[in-house]
Amino acid sequence: LYMLHHFALLFRFFSRIHFKVNEAKSFQDELTMPKHDVTYGLLKPFSELILWLKTSVPRGYFIILKRYADVRREVNRTEMGKFVSDLQVRMSKIFCSQSNTPSSVQSTDLLKMLKSYSSVSSTFHETFPIFSISAKEKQEMNEVITLAFSRIEEEIAIEEKFCSWFFHISGPHTLRPKHVAEFQQNEQYFQGFDPNDLIRSLLSKIYSSVDELFQSFLDYFESKNPLLTVYLLSALTDRALSNENGSYAASVTGKIIVHLKRRFDSFMKVNSKSFCISKSTKKIKYGILPALTKFLLFAQEIELAYENRERRSDVDRWYPNFVNSLWDGIEVAATDPNGKSPASIVRMENYHVLHSILSQLKIACLVSMRKETKEKYFAAMNAYVKEIMGKPFEKLQIFFDNVSRFIDQGMKAEDISYQQAFNRQELRRIVGFYPLSEVRRGIEQLYDTTEQHLSDEKHLLQVIWRNVQNEFIRQYKKYEHLINTCYPNSNIQMEFSLDDLLSCLSEIARQH
Repeated sequence: LYMLHHFALLFRFFSRIHFKVNEAKSFQDELTMPKHDVTYGLLKPFSELILWLKTSVPRGYFIILKRYADVRREVNRTEMGKFVSDLQVRMSKIFCSQSNTPSSVQSTDLLKMLKSYSSVSSTFHETFPIFSISAKEKQEMNEVITLAFSRIEEEIAIEEKFCSWFFHISGPHTLRPKHVAEFQQNEQYFQGFDPNDLIRSLLSKIYSSVDELFQSFLDYFESKNPLLTVYLLSALTDRALSNENGSYAASVTGKIIVHLKRRFDSFMKVNSKSFCISKSTKKIKYGILPALTKFLLFAQEIELAYENRERRSDVDRWYPNFVNSLWDGIEVAATDPNGKSPASIVRMENYHVLHSILSQLKIACLVSMRKETKEKYFAAMNAYVKEIMGKPFEKLQIFFDNVSRFIDQGMKAEDISYQQAFNRQELRRIVGFYPLSEVRRGIEQLYDTTEQHLSDEKHLLQVIWRNVQNEFIRQYKKYEHLINTCYPNSNIQMEFSLDDLLSCLSEIARQH
């Protein structure tokens, strides 16, 4: 016990020497782990004594291990604390001039278009700060993080090598089976060490403060900019993938990655909820939902963080949740009883913009959802066109829809004109409601109504109008066919030709 006591004093004495030696070097490099060469050199002559303890007095060997671990833990807490503090200062310098404005990558035509919409009431807007990180900041951060963890892993690797040699952990000098069996009956003799993995249990005691220090580090930067969690996770994950050697140093990085993943999932969950909306409590005209702009900005930043990264599973598993939230939000807005816009318009505009966003982002895991979004957009457009098509020719549409229904139910086409509601006189009366002047007036009203329904994006109005034009042509040909089939030799025809209709549609589009 006297010898063990002196070993403990010796370790503390050498630690004080170590601190004195490194004090002079502390200002040379603000991101350097102190070297322990002096301490290692002073301890080397005692290696044979340690071997004797291990083979002859194993209880004393484990007590010495514990004393060493206790002293080195105190030293490491001080050194690692300063190192993490220096790292925090370096990182703060990188982001000190950061502002909450989108980076240059985000200044796209699509984003400018989204920002131009002002039709959504203020009650719908949610606070969504965008903490963007520039390409320069990202590069500098990666360089600093790479340097920092290289230094940490180098320090741990050197300590691991020294401990393995000094305490004869590896090699032929293993604990005798009778000692292991004896100690297994009284675990306190192991002093908290695992005899089956001695080097790892020793290092875990020495570096027990690393986890706590980096938790504080992450807390600080998460409060400044939550997006840094994403960047740190992507950077450290890549580093871990390139350094899978089973060393304790690699496991330290792995533990920090586990903490980052928890924070990352929490960050993504919060943002996923921000893409959801609830129905309005007062009348509102829904245009392009703000959630779409949020998603574009957010996804662009996430993609910047994972640019050229080998592993994307952490982020890719969240993207479908985001899109599902956006789909749900669009449906909530479309079916809101306080909404002023037709449901098909809300769906059409927002699915169109969402499809444009997904096409621009080109995220591989969202290919199928992008296609489905396009299908939703086309379905909404077709629904809207069908809704508005009856307004200029409502009586014609009702008349011929009923004729078609009778034919579908099995009535012969030549028998239609013998039905009182569909005889030739009734057909002439219905057709007479729609001279060319009335057709022009109805189409102009239709165009004005569609323009009022839509937001300010002219491209979508042009797309709708092309679909309206195609639907008019289809209906006109359908009506002509039914007249010729059900009312042969009646000399009844529409009071405007197909060319008249096409000319009218084109002229109205040009005027606007």
